[in-house]
Amino acid sequence: IHHKITTSLEKERDKRIISDIISDFYKDIMVAKDKLSRARRTNIGELSRISAGFAGDILDFTGEEDDESYLSIVEKLSYLHIDSASIYLFNKPISHLENRVFQPPKTIYLKAYCKGEEFNVVSSQHQRVKVVDILDNEYTRNTNGSTRVVVPLFAREELFGIFVCELGYEYLYYITPLAYQICSTIKCMHLIKKKELIARQLSSSLAQIREKNVLLDLLSNTDELTGLYNRRGFAQIFNSIIYNEE
Repeated sequence: IHHKITTSLEKERDKRIISDIISDFYKDIMVAKDKLSRARRTNIGELSRISAGFAGDILDFTGEEDDESYLSIVEKLSYLHIDSASIYLFNKPISHLENRVFQPPKTIYLKAYCKGEEFNVVSSQHQRVKVVDILDNEYTRNTNGSTRVVVPLFAREELFGIFVCELGYEYLYYITPLAYQICSTIKCMHLIKKKELIARQLSSSLAQIREKNVLLDLLSNTDELTGLYNRRGFAQIFNSIIYNEE
């Protein structure tokens, strides 16, 4: 542009004026770019600090109502210049494998949302929402005509849900790392829940084994018809009495 303009001018004075204008304009662009870069580094640092607290919330709410941890996440989002946000999760993670047609469920579950200073967790009986209504339902209706960003919550090939938020254009660059942090937190919550479920199942299995062992011991030591001790049971009782006497 500079070359085309200066070559079309005849007077050297006019050429110098144009060169100075373009030079000043270029300097202003570089200063603005540097300020933006420093601001972004600051915001990314703030994002890292706040999102690191997501993992701590998992441990704080382990063993309690799971949905309270989602509320804690949306509360922290207000510090990241996010005016509103909603966390939707599918009933269970959906595998989205390569070269396979993705078939999303028709319904999704709204766990928690925020609007300005209002933070809410949705009760389990009211969480179910049609996927087509994630931007416009009784909890997250858009009344001010603002632009919202919709981001899938992916962890490798598993789709856990959808994150919807409203934030200024100047902060759009960190929506991807933010969604990644939220999804990582949700995946950890699923793993913890799965671990607790396995532990409960194991405890239940051990209790059943103990009950069956007691029943087997009773059946092997008594007569099925009379309920009296059989020869084996009598020998065990007799030996225990003799040894205790000694």
